[in-house]
Order: sequence, then C-alpha cells, then structure tokens
Amino acid sequence: MREVERTEGPETIIHPWDKPLAVTIIGWLFVGVGALSILGGLMMLWMWQTVLAPLWKEMPTIPPDLPAWAKLAPLYFRYFIVVPLAVMAVSVFVLIAAVEFLKLRAWARTALEAVSWLHVAYVIGSGILWLVIWVTLSSQIPSAGEEGMTNRGVFMIYGVVMGMVVILFWAVPAGVIIYFLRSKTVRGAFVRTG
Repeated sequence: MREVERTEGPETIIHPWDKPLAVTIIGWLFVGVGALSILGGLMMLWMWQTVLAPLWKEMPTIPPDLPAWAKLAPLYFRYFIVVPLAVMAVSVFVLIAAVEFLKLRAWARTALEAVSWLHVAYVIGSGILWLVIWVTLSSQIPSAGEEGMTNRGVFMIYGVVMGMVVILFWAVPAGVIIYFLRSKTVRGAFVRTG
C-alpha cells in the first residue's frame, strides 16, 4: 500500500487506493446507516403526528395492578416525540462522522467506535427488557388443559429463543465493526494521516 500523500492546509488529497478496504467498507456502511436512520426518524415523526398523538389523547388510565414495566407505557407514548428527534440527531452525527472517517479523520474513527459500543449496549439492554417482558407475559398464559390456547412453556421458550436470535443478529455485526475499527490496519491508516 502506498503512503497517503498529505498537503499543508485544509485541502488534503486522500486517494481511495491509499485506504484499507476495511475503512472504505465501514465508512460507506455508516453512510448508508446514517442516511436510512434519518429517513427512519422522519417516518417516526410522521407516525407520531398521524397515529400516536391522536391516540394519546384517548388513552385510558392505566390500572394500578399492572407490573411496574407496564406502567412505563404511558410515559413512553407521552414523550415518544423525543425518540425520532434523538434518532435523527444521532443519525446526522453518524453520517458526518462516516464521511470524515472516509477522509481518515482520527476523531471520526473514535466516534464510530463509540457509536458502535452504544449500539451494542442498546441492543443488549433492550433485548434483556424484551426477555423480561416476554417471560412475564407468557407466564400469565393459561397452560394447556385449562382454558388456554397454547402450551405456556413452548410459547415462553419460543419468545426467549427469538429474543436471543434478535440480540445476536444486531450485536454481532456491531462487534465485527468494532473489531475492525480497533484493528492495526485501520488504526494504522489514521496514524499515517494524522
């Protein structure tokens, strides 16, 4: 691999063949994720305006005998507007960092690694919440032989297995990205360019 040619001043020319393939793939992956997430945030805003906001006005009072996690639902619906705004803010940051990552800016590598770690933490945390909710709800299903429609144990296992598959589906690729972001090859590209 040839050395990256640097010039003095703000104009720096970095040729595509001077970057490791991992930098190019990760950079463009994050460009795509950032752009799609911005669109996702816009769709969530539209959903808030057309579905959730009108529904919130008609939401009944939550019974006091519900589990603690179920009592969080009204809070979530009331402040749902924060979710798409946060998604879009993070997505714009990721998109900017991805473009700068492709230009081999050192801060962008650190930013994308931090976002990847936050993604892993979010996936694991929300996955654990999913598992807790699934196990709690499925334990309330009448078992076969009662006036139930299914075998409670099979239903519970199905949800737990699917929850684990989803956690792995989203966490493993992020782990692979973190591995490459921390690799000598990628770090070396940023050390050479400053």
